[in-house]
Amino acid sequence: MKKGIIALFIALGVGVIVYFIYMQSFQPKYPGTWELVEGEDTCFVSVEFSSGPKDYKGTSLKQVDGNEEIAYLGGYKMVDDKMVVDIFNMDDIAPIELGHEKEARKLLLTYEWKGTNLQCTYEKQSQ
Repeated sequence: MKKGIIALFIALGVGVIVYFIYMQSFQPKYPGTWELVEGEDTCFVSVEFSSGPKDYKGTSLKQVDGNEEIAYLGGYKMVDDKMVVDIFNMDDIAPIELGHEKEARKLLLTYEWKGTNLQCTYEKQSQ
């Protein structure tokens, strides 16, 4: 009887650990909304990373063009050390490769956009 109870607690403990690891796999690498603090005018003004399936997370990229704000909605997956973003709401945009590096509270993204290589620094928006 004691062995059965011990085995049950061990199985429950392993199950809880596996569950939390599985649920963590749905979280993006840099969750939340990040606002541009340094970079060129052509940088996205904000980027948002949201949860999604294990290998594919949600993302939103916003850009200001004159008085117009454009939102690019999509998803990203990790390929080697880059985030590859596929845009869902516009057909003519090729996947965007984001180089990423987090330093303290800032996120440095490097990417090519409209033929220009950009380095843009973002800070997490407080929730």
